[in-house]
Amino acid sequence: MKKVLSLILALVLCLSLCACGTGNQSGNKPNSAAVDEVIAMINALEVSLTSGKSISTAENAYAALTAEQKAAVTNYQSLVDARASYDRILNVFTLIEAIGTVNENSEPAIIAAEEAYKALSIEERIAITNAAVLTAARATFDAIPTEVTLTTENIGDYFTLENTYSTSKKELYGSYGIKITGSVLAKQKVTLEAMENVTITVRVTYSVGRPVDGSLDAEEEYTTYDYEVNISVSATNGTGSATYSTDGHYVSKYWYPSVEFSSMEVIAVTGTVTVD
Repeated sequence: MKKVLSLILALVLCLSLCACGTGNQSGNKPNSAAVDEVIAMINALEVSLTSGKSISTAENAYAALTAEQKAAVTNYQSLVDARASYDRILNVFTLIEAIGTVNENSEPAIIAAEEAYKALSIEERIAITNAAVLTAARATFDAIPTEVTLTTENIGDYFTLENTYSTSKKELYGSYGIKITGSVLAKQKVTLEAMENVTITVRVTYSVGRPVDGSLDAEEEYTTYDYEVNISVSATNGTGSATYSTDGHYVSKYWYPSVEFSSMEVIAVTGTVTVD
């Protein structure tokens, strides 16, 4: 009877040890078939515009794992990177498609697509199957003539101004003076498609000096004189000019004044130009 009891106890102990061994083995080996399958799915990913479904499938399979199994997916970062890369590629593709028919209002959409495309890696750019559409959109937009309303701030971008003048003595009210005769020329600075009603109003400023008295070492006083000139620019050749003249400046009959050109300022502009 004792032998039977001993055999039974030994058998129970053996079964217990086997059960404990099986439990530890299961706890130490989380790399189940499900884990292996997720790892294989991630390794098979090749990011392109058609990768959305396969990336989502791998993400869903990973999400279904237990926390212990997820920790065993050694290439999970590759899945994260694949999702981020795919989202960037899809975003650029969508931005390019959104440009549509190019017109004078298309530049913001084109710039948005260009900036997003530049941010891609070389490998990601290869995946943009409509990249040629973006290139063509930029070329088409740049070829659209742009109408610009001229202002005192931007006139220098399209026209240059030149001023020439001469002086001559003039008898005035029984004494002597000096007369200023000048010309202001406007020249087209860049190639323009067209221009409409371009008029430039210029203020020309001179300083006219005269001796305080008739002595040879007398100090000079200077008075500033302004003349406004309106220049109409021809749409035919892109140039225009206008002249101005003064009656004269009073001075002692013993001395003639000296004249110094001070400045030329655009004070008003009307009209538009169309730029290539």
